Amino acid sequence: MLQLPSPSNPSPSKELIVRHGRQLTGQSTLLALGLYHTCAYVTSSALLKCWGFNNYGQLGDGTTITRSTPTTINVGGAVGLLALGWYHTCAYVTNSALLKCWGFNSNGQLGDSTTTNRYTPTTINVGGAVGLLALGYLHTCAYVTASTLLKCWGYNNYGQLGDSTTTTRYTPTTINVGGAVGLLALGEYHTCAYVTTGALLKCWGWNAFGQLGLGHTADRTTPITINVGGAVGLLALGDRHTCAYVIDSALLKCWGRNNNGQLGDGTTTNRNTPITINVGGAVGLLALGGSHTCAYVTSSALLKCWGYNYYGQLGDGTTINRYTPTTTINVGGAVGLLALGYYHTCAYVTAGTLLKCLGWNYYGQLGDGTTTNRISPTLLHSALFPKTFVQK
Repeated sequence: MLQLPSPSNPSPSKELIVRHGRQLTGQSTLLALGLYHTCAYVTSSALLKCWGFNNYGQLGDGTTITRSTPTTINVGGAVGLLALGWYHTCAYVTNSALLKCWGFNSNGQLGDSTTTNRYTPTTINVGGAVGLLALGYLHTCAYVTASTLLKCWGYNNYGQLGDSTTTTRYTPTTINVGGAVGLLALGEYHTCAYVTTGALLKCWGWNAFGQLGLGHTADRTTPITINVGGAVGLLALGDRHTCAYVIDSALLKCWGRNNNGQLGDGTTTNRNTPITINVGGAVGLLALGGSHTCAYVTSSALLKCWGYNYYGQLGDGTTINRYTPTTTINVGGAVGLLALGYYHTCAYVTAGTLLKCLGWNYYGQLGDGTTTNRISPTLLHSALFPKTFVQK
């Protein structure tokens, strides 16, 4: 168990458990944020770049040196999927059809059958080509397309792997979700998958704050169907909250912990069932962080963020928490990629092919060459990312 580093306590210790949520959707597979590190795949040069906190080798450059500017990581080829956990990183290399993971491995979350930290990308055998990939605090899941199997591994004390046990797994373990998986996301100790067979959203794992959406706070060790009112188009999990975008009704639904207004319903009341959040239109991108949430509203081409804002991670020029999605974040154009870390946020602005990041920067996770927090979107040095990202 790890204590969350902070400006007054920069070194992790083995006590308190906290977690950033990730946030990967089918629309944001080439930009990913971990607890205090960031990675992006530069399609024009076919290079994976990572920066930020690196005490466990999560950057993958063979060192434990923290980096405040992007560093090139050798994964052996073009990257098709990218996901970051608290202190570990995974990338799917398309030309070799190999899943590679590196970083912290205390509970087998890398999936190489050991608990040895890895400082460079290590090949993980999942049994075939990977179509979806998501990382939590200490667990990892990948959807193997050829066999249509969901596989998960790592820490499992809350049943977050979904194999009906609480046994930690050091290699990929098949999880029965009842059909083909279309969306996949992991939180601190909970997991959700959208099963296209039957159009069902299923969640499992830790549920102390109602983050499974079942109407109670009991943990589940197997996938349980969640009623969100229709087919799901976007899915994201945060620290201890969950959001899903329902296509048919064009409604954003969120549930779970709400101590900092991260659900966006104007309160700080936890919700154990999905509630509708008014973002003002159809949502095209969705990402959740530790205790903050962002959604890109396509109809108005506006980025909206809400929740915890102590480090300026909402990007509205203040450090004031926001309890509803009323604040529009000015990133300078249409957003093509969106990802949230624990206390930082990054968005890729397609019009100018610019990556902009904001929030806490103690470990250089914003990648601007400093350790200065930013309360409004800050452009990464253009020389590092000239004409960089192209959305898949």
